[in-house]
Amino acid sequence: MKRSFLILLLILIFLAPIPTSAESKQLVALGDSIPYGYHLPSPSDQSFPSLIAKEKGWKLTNLSKPGMTSTQLLAAIKHEEEFQQALKEADIVVLYIGGNDLLNLLKENKGLSGLTKGEVGKVSSKLIRNLSAIMMELNKRTDAKVLLYNLYNPYPDAGFSIDLPLDYINMQYATVAELLDYVMDVKVIDASKAFHKHPEYLIIDDVHPTIIGQHVLADLGLSALS
Repeated sequence: MKRSFLILLLILIFLAPIPTSAESKQLVALGDSIPYGYHLPSPSDQSFPSLIAKEKGWKLTNLSKPGMTSTQLLAAIKHEEEFQQALKEADIVVLYIGGNDLLNLLKENKGLSGLTKGEVGKVSSKLIRNLSAIMMELNKRTDAKVLLYNLYNPYPDAGFSIDLPLDYINMQYATVAELLDYVMDVKVIDASKAFHKHPEYLIIDDVHPTIIGQHVLADLGLSALS
């Protein structure tokens, strides 16, 4: 009787489905100071990629770097082993890039006054070309689902001088994602709409999200993953 019970127990163990652990999934964050969590008390816990990973019980590799431009990110994906290995193992990629391309132009111009359409157009065009190349590199290097965040307005009081070029850039982000949707799993996350008319999402006299703003970005990502 005892032997029969042991045999039955072994059969049940072998036939039981092997549990899968949510922790086995890998979330990789790419971008600038926004997904890095710059100016937060604890970036490693309070950035929106960290919040997504914590909610899902996933492992996070956050390769975001303050000040990173689209040109620098493209070069990193092409040439840095750390980026290539992380992407190879990724299940989900979170991407927020492009803000510094525009902010650097403002710094060179010492503000919004005197900024010409030609200067903005030149930077915007380069950003879109870089984004297309980044997405193509991701398509080559990972099978992960990509959450592509568009750009919110870091200067909400600036009005049309920032809104118009950002609207153009974000439309191009959507177009790039739509074209690549045939060959990869990509979803555009509308950070621009979420942050519109919500100055409380930004740190006072700064372009970075507050903790509340980071939670908003995380919730957008979680909704796209549900």
